[in-house]
Amino acid sequence: MEPKTSPIATPKAAWTVMVYFAADNDLEKFAFHNLSDLKKIGSVDGQLNLLAQLDTHTSRKTFRYRLRDETTRLEEDVEQALSEVNTGDPRELTAFLNWGQTHFPADHYLVVLWGHANGWRETAAPPADTRA
Repeated sequence: MEPKTSPIATPKAAWTVMVYFAADNDLEKFAFHNLSDLKKIGSVDGQLNLLAQLDTHTSRKTFRYRLRDETTRLEEDVEQALSEVNTGDPRELTAFLNWGQTHFPADHYLVVLWGHANGWRETAAPPADTRA
């Protein structure tokens, strides 16, 4: 199935959950496992939009999904295919959140940042210990 490039906005749901997978590293296999787990829940029309953005190191694309349920293959859940993105760039996170809110409106939103969980740290070395 060819991925959609311009998703059409859906009716307002109670919740939209957006999972931002930063798996362009050794976590890739775990990301696919977690996507499978999320599909067990799936999106429930009128109640829940379950979205994910996945960037991996084996693909030169980044995919945005609306995870339906276990009756669909992951490839069928692709809403948008993008060129490779830097998931460490806050502008990319903002773009994903804007996309999710625009195309899958809801009364409530939950965002999950998924990865090694150290991208927020300063890149500079910590100050030297000056104690004598």
